[in-house]
Amino acid sequence: MAPHAYSLLLTTPEAYQAGGLDPGPLPPDVPAAFPEAAPLVSAGLLLGEILGVDTAEAVEVLAVAARATAIRRETDGDAERLLFDGDLEVLRDTFAEIAAAAPAAVDDRGRPAGAAGGRLAASEHVSLDAAGQAFVSTRRIRAADLADRLPDLVRFLDHAARNDLLVVDR
Repeated sequence: MAPHAYSLLLTTPEAYQAGGLDPGPLPPDVPAAFPEAAPLVSAGLLLGEILGVDTAEAVEVLAVAARATAIRRETDGDAERLLFDGDLEVLRDTFAEIAAAAPAAVDDRGRPAGAAGGRLAASEHVSLDAAGQAFVSTRRIRAADLADRLPDLVRFLDHAARNDLLVVDR
């Protein structure tokens, strides 16, 4: 798996144990896969830190999952990172908080706005282009695009957490 290139996929534990992926029926606003999730997750966490959201528990959940996957890969080179149960709730709650804070940080043109925007503009991890739009520098993603996409990630994680699904990253 290439670093920072993964997608998130939903599946039932039973389907995963049988070697497949099947999330069962999904609401129309919840996709079975969240493609190219890595940039959104990493830049979203950094945006949250900049905006004053406590991201420590979410970062730890992801680090523990990565360590567990590394251990499993010692005997199974194809082992995948799995997120489930309380992990999903922590990630959902953290990203929900970031998603709630992000829109107030940028105006309709993607430029820093208000007090939250001041935090963006002051951060060494945010750059402004010639038009004044804010970009989170870890992945050079527009802060406005993060504000737009984070609610989709929250719905994805919420559905998984509420329905006892696994999230597999590939």
